[in-house]
Amino acid sequence: KLARADSDKPMTDIVEAANTEHPKRIVLCVSMACVLYMLIVCTFGLLGGAWMIADDDVGGRFTFVVFAFGLLIAISFVMFPTKFALELSEEGYAIRTLFVRFFYRWSDVADIQIARIAGPLSSKVVHVTFTQSYLANHALYRLFYQRALLAPFMYGISAERLQEIMVRLFKYANEGTHSAA
Repeated sequence: KLARADSDKPMTDIVEAANTEHPKRIVLCVSMACVLYMLIVCTFGLLGGAWMIADDDVGGRFTFVVFAFGLLIAISFVMFPTKFALELSEEGYAIRTLFVRFFYRWSDVADIQIARIAGPLSSKVVHVTFTQSYLANHALYRLFYQRALLAPFMYGISAERLQEIMVRLFKYANEGTHSAA
């Protein structure tokens, strides 16, 4: 779901927001389909962990705790749907979580690409690389997070579409004249 900056009404289509000449702010909330999938998987994982504990399996407690934690996160998505979002604006992008909002300026971004996560459930993500000047001023990022991966499937949007919107806002912010990109 998308919400306009000046309204609480969700937009029904990302095209409505992204195809405007220059969107001021786009807010992508977590997709309820993704939340439903997470609820189902975590519930079955939790039951599997309980079954493993009942059979005295060594990994049962670990499995139970991991899926219980995932279930709590999924329930928090249901209870507070607008707290978890990706905000895109002409200043930068922000990742909102239940308690924290991480904001990154476009001037701190060096590149925006699409990457594929390898594995049995391979999916595309948007890969954001930070500038060296940003990394020099943020020691934690320099050590661990030189790049950010955004999972567009969580927001019900394709990686290509999310990258297109982010690149458009990135170019707009870095033009200096702020003419439409």
